[in-house]
Amino acid sequence: MKRRILVLAFLFVFFACCGCSGPGVQKIWGSVRRAQIAPVSFGKAMFVDQEVFGLAAADGTPFWTSTVKGAKRVFCRAIGDYLFVFGDSRIIERVGADGKTAWRFEAPQGSGVWLLSSSKKVCVLAYDSDTDYDLNPIQLIGLSAADGQESWRLDDRDYQACLMVPDSNFFTDIFVAPFSRGETVWFDGISSADGSQVWRTSWGIQRPGHPLVLAQDETRFWAWKAEGGGVRVAVFSRTDGHEIGSSVGPSGLLADASFVGENVFIAFKDAKYRINALGKYEKFGMEYFPVCQVPDHKSLAVCISDDCSSFVVMDIESGKVFNGFKINACYSAFPGHSFGEFYLVPEVSPYDHQTFRCQFIGDREIATTKIPSDLKGLGKNRSLKDLFLDLMKARLP
Repeated sequence: MKRRILVLAFLFVFFACCGCSGPGVQKIWGSVRRAQIAPVSFGKAMFVDQEVFGLAAADGTPFWTSTVKGAKRVFCRAIGDYLFVFGDSRIIERVGADGKTAWRFEAPQGSGVWLLSSSKKVCVLAYDSDTDYDLNPIQLIGLSAADGQESWRLDDRDYQACLMVPDSNFFTDIFVAPFSRGETVWFDGISSADGSQVWRTSWGIQRPGHPLVLAQDETRFWAWKAEGGGVRVAVFSRTDGHEIGSSVGPSGLLADASFVGENVFIAFKDAKYRINALGKYEKFGMEYFPVCQVPDHKSLAVCISDDCSSFVVMDIESGKVFNGFKINACYSAFPGHSFGEFYLVPEVSPYDHQTFRCQFIGDREIATTKIPSDLKGLGKNRSLKDLFLDLMKARLP
C-alpha cells in the first residue's frame, strides 16, 4: 500500500508538470546501426546490424548480440512470443529471449526457405528444394515449434503465391494459402497442425497473376483482384473462408498498401483509398499515407508524407494531425507493445539514416518506461479519482 501511495503522489506531480504540454511524438532513442526492428515486448525489440542481430532494451542499449553461423546477411521476425532469425534466405533459427538457438533449419546451398506463419505448436515454411526456384515448385512444410522437426509436407502443387501473403506477427492455427491453376483461382485455409485443408474459397478468374492478399489479422484477411474496369476487394473469414463483404473500386497500378486498425489503405499513382472491415472503398484525401496503428489508440495512425520528408500521427477518423518530426528518407513504421509505442525504420540506405523508437504522448498520458497494470488507461478513460477509489476498495476486507 505504501508503494501505491507513493505512486499516487508521483502522478499528481507528474500531471502538474506535464499537463500543459501539447500532444505529439517523443523520440526515445535513435540508431544508425539498426537496419531492421521487430518489437517483442514493452520497449524491447530485436534488431539487425548487417550480419549481427540482438535484443535492445527500452533505452536502446543491447541486452545481447549474436550471429547466424554461415550467414552474411541476417533478418529477424517475431511471431507471438517466438523469435526467429534468417540467414541468406536459406537458414531459419528460432532463438530464445537470451539469444540462444532453440533449433535451426538449413536448406541446401542455393535453395530458399521462408517463414510464412506459426501456431503455438507448428511453424509453416515455404521451401524451394532447387536453386531454380522461378521454375521449381514451392512446397509447404510444417516444423515443430519446440524442436524444429518436420511435422508435415505439402509437395503436390506449387505454392508460389504464398510468398506474396503479408507477414503476420500473431499465432494462428489456420494459414491462408492463395493458389491458381489456369483459370481456376482459390484460397485454401491450411491447418498449421497437420497441413490438411480446413476450407477452400473459390474467387473466380484473376488477371493478371495470382490472387493477392492485401492484409490479414487473427480473424480476417483482405484480398483483391482485377474485375472489369476496376479492382474488387473482399474481406474473408480466416476461420471458415466465407466472404464477409466486398466492393469494386478504381483500377490502377498499386503503389503501396498498409494495414491500420480495421482498415486497409492503398495508394495508386494519384489517389489513396481506405477499405474497411466490410470491404467497402472510401477515398482518403490526405497528404499523408498511414503506415501503422499507434498501439492502444484505435483511430490513431503513424503517417508518412507523400514526399517522404516528414511523418505525423493522425486521427484517421477526424483528420486531426499531431506533430511528428522531419525525416530525409522513406520510412516503414511498426507498432510496439506498449501504448503509443512505435518504431521507424528507413527503407533506403538504412546505415545512412537512423532507426527510431518513438512514443505518442497525448494531453494527459504518462511517458514513463513502464506503466504498472493498475495505472493503464489513466488520463484516457480513467481519472485519478477512479484510481484512488480502486485503491481504497483494495484495502477493504
